[in-house]
Amino acid sequence: MMENHPSGWANPAILGLLAFGAAFIIAGLTSLPSPYGNGFGARYVGGNFAILGYTPAVAVSVFSVITTWIGGAALLLAGVISYRTGHQYWGTAFILYSFFWLALSSVASTGATGYGLAALMFIFLLISITFLINSMKHGWGTFIIFLLTTLAFILWIAEFWMVAPLSTKTGSLSSGFSWAIGGEFILTGLAAWYIATAHLTNANYGRKVLPH
Repeated sequence: MMENHPSGWANPAILGLLAFGAAFIIAGLTSLPSPYGNGFGARYVGGNFAILGYTPAVAVSVFSVITTWIGGAALLLAGVISYRTGHQYWGTAFILYSFFWLALSSVASTGATGYGLAALMFIFLLISITFLINSMKHGWGTFIIFLLTTLAFILWIAEFWMVAPLSTKTGSLSSGFSWAIGGEFILTGLAAWYIATAHLTNANYGRKVLPH
């Protein structure tokens, strides 16, 4: 269950979860094996996390735009409003993950080594576990979101650790593992999308139309 929000304020968790879901979906699409993951921007090139088809100085891609403006800015806005309305759990989550997506978008544009990215993912794995432990207080939907998020960071750690010593992402990961990573990220995003949609739909209709 979402926390109650004071009269006069909309439920910021709807915006936050939609932004959270969009960022994970684009990360999942980007992680799919070639040619399915082509065209989104962020891939491993020469051992670095870089933007295909763009120089680091002018890197613009679907991945960087969505992770910066939706996963970053929109999620940060939702987090600030959540704190303002007394939602400590969601406010903390949205703000922390907003900075994660901003950081990931930044290193995707400038390049970073696999071991460094694995360390970033490990830090956010610990953060995700914190939210997972406390998630059932907020309903089964929130539990599923953070269970999948925790698994996503475990897969990210494995991915960046494996590709770090190798020259290219496409040459270092099996197609099956890339499908597993991309599919899990997309599933995480869809879980967040569904819970946000359920809350918005139920609020609009004034009754429980979609379970959450």
